Amino acid sequence: MSDILIMIRNEAGVAMTSVEGEAIIALVKKDELIYDEQPVNLRFADAHFYNLPLGTYLAVAKHPALNPPEAEQEVTLTVREILVVRYIYLEPERQLLTIQVTSESLD
Repeated sequence: MSDILIMIRNEAGVAMTSVEGEAIIALVKKDELIYDEQPVNLRFADAHFYNLPLGTYLAVAKHPALNPPEAEQEVTLTVREILVVRYIYLEPERQLLTIQVTSESLD
């Protein structure tokens, strides 16, 4: 089993938890179906999806006031790793700048 951690940050690297008072939603999809969904943590702007079966997923960040309203990144989980998917937005314009994916071993 492995984990996916979705993080939302602004251009300065600061946690971005909500827009207009509404939480940003993080979710993981597998085979076109939502596997799990949760609002990002209000302190760290992250969502941790634990003990996922190995395979390919779509890591998604969504909020109706962001551009795009739903940003997706395909990731493949391998054994005993945590994939960190970081969505970085230009906060004043609410525009997605980049998506960064890093992998860390759980050993």
